[in-house]
Amino acid sequence: MRLLFLADPNAIHTRRWVAAFVRRGCEVHLVGGEPVREPQPGVTYHDDLARIRSRKRRTLAAVVRMRGLVRWIRPDVLHAHYATDYAWWGALSGFHPFVVTVWGSDVYLEPLKSAPRRALIRWGLRQADLITADSLDQLRAVRELGVNRPAEVIQWGVDLARFRPDLDASDWRRTLAIPDGAFVAFSPRQLTPLYRIETILSAWPLVRRELPDAVLLLKAFGKADPAHDAHLRALIAADPDLTAGVRIVEEVPYERMAELYALADAVVSIPRSDGTPVSLLEAMACGTPVVVGNLPSVVEWVRDGETGVVLPEVTPDALAAALVGLARDAGRARRLSDAALLLIRREMDHDRWMDRMLDRYRSLLDH
Repeated sequence: MRLLFLADPNAIHTRRWVAAFVRRGCEVHLVGGEPVREPQPGVTYHDDLARIRSRKRRTLAAVVRMRGLVRWIRPDVLHAHYATDYAWWGALSGFHPFVVTVWGSDVYLEPLKSAPRRALIRWGLRQADLITADSLDQLRAVRELGVNRPAEVIQWGVDLARFRPDLDASDWRRTLAIPDGAFVAFSPRQLTPLYRIETILSAWPLVRRELPDAVLLLKAFGKADPAHDAHLRALIAADPDLTAGVRIVEEVPYERMAELYALADAVVSIPRSDGTPVSLLEAMACGTPVVVGNLPSVVEWVRDGETGVVLPEVTPDALAAALVGLARDAGRARRLSDAALLLIRREMDHDRWMDRMLDRYRSLLDH
């Protein structure tokens, strides 16, 4: 099968998705809006649009370029990841079958920016023969845009061979100078306002009042917001409790993320808006208890008191209380993590979800 993807070539979700279909023997082509930082084996890149820095010019060029590409490549399926530019490029090509996968902010936040943008997102999605999402709530958001195309939940899934509970994190503990026995919380989300890292930092002195050696890990890589990054670092530098109790991990290969989950006693994810965060599922697969905000997509998988801790309201006090509670009740933390691990192993195997997606591609070709 010949597949043409429109997606960010550097996003880990894209990289995992296209690699899955290379492994399944597909001929994989990828058009992206950013220069490729690390080419993947088995993927043919078409990155001339990425060289056009003006978004408007790039979109105009995409009209001609996409029509030419589909005539030349002759894909069996065209699949866009994200409901703005990539979906628009795919829709402008006029090619079918056309699949759009929504990622979260493209249907939660982008339509709120302006009425024309909302109309364009609706238009792009209406051209799809199939829409996929990683949560029922994202599909609800698609319907609320006035889009009634065939739609289905297809999860990104978790690499269960890589993300598992029996990993040794002692090297990270030494590298990050974390005292033996210290409680460790890890926020694997980006340092942007969406992820409310400032709220986590506000909670941390409260945690350290009860757990003086506690350490918070922050991840400072991925898509950056330089101004917000600088603001957060200034907050840390200005507070001796944060300076002593926060470690910022500047860069970690995806292959080593599982070790950070294994190092943590709890993983925190409290964004203002979210789909089903893969980082959260990966933490659960590593047997690490999770503390999350009460977002519809998230609570499809994290059930309060069963597979994690759900904060009814995201405040520093509530977050600190939840983390201290996990630290002081090891039995409860273990019950939550065991139940979450069983759920992820049963429902979130990456290979099974990619097999299901391959079946959907085949079904589109049969119609």
